Amino acid sequence: MMHMVHTSESTIPAPQQPAVTIPRGLVASEITGKKVRNRAGEDLGKIHDLMMDLESGGISYAIVSYGTIMHKYFAVPWTELSFNPAEDEFLWDVTQDALNARDGIDKDHPPAPFEVR
Repeated sequence: MMHMVHTSESTIPAPQQPAVTIPRGLVASEITGKKVRNRAGEDLGKIHDLMMDLESGGISYAIVSYGTIMHKYFAVPWTELSFNPAEDEFLWDVTQDALNARDGIDKDHPPAPFEVR
């Protein structure tokens, strides 16, 4: 359905938003490297890796790399992230100030899935 915009001189078609397809699933290689932002638009890094829980068969948490020079890594419970298909990125409700104040994890020795909730 085309919406019309009325001006004093003419009627022109209103620009339409492109349709956004919401995927039902993503393979791990499509998830790693995706940007992570908060709802305020602050850059919170990228998804570096995923930790799968072999008992449940689901993703336990994402390892998010944050920072430009000295990267810090955070184990983010999968339930704390939401996918934003319009921007092809993940959203996490945390601020940059909170991340700057937190200790990160050792990405080479990540916590076990049951240690991150």
